[in-house]
Amino acid sequence: MSNAGQTLGYIEDRDDISIINITQKRLVSPQDGDDLKEMVEGLIKKGQTKVVFSFSEVEFMSSTILGAMISISTRLRNIKGAIKVTGLNPNIREIFSITNLDKVFGI
Repeated sequence: MSNAGQTLGYIEDRDDISIINITQKRLVSPQDGDDLKEMVEGLIKKGQTKVVFSFSEVEFMSSTILGAMISISTRLRNIKGAIKVTGLNPNIREIFSITNLDKVFGI
């Protein structure tokens, strides 16, 4: 895998699940979304199809990141994978709820 995501966080593998721990406090740039997608593509290339995103350190995320998350979800669903999201602060959780993305990602 390339250096994508190194500034975003780190990946933990647990059994058949990969946990992407996001340590960057603000996810706002299109590059952040591209890096998230590239991290997941690297996992898929290794045969991983179950991914959990931990956003416990994230204080703000832009709509660009939501778009990237939808793209990642679609990609994983197309290969019979799954995506979950954990550690959302109340403000970000509300955004997921208002947009009904909480149902898409199984928060």
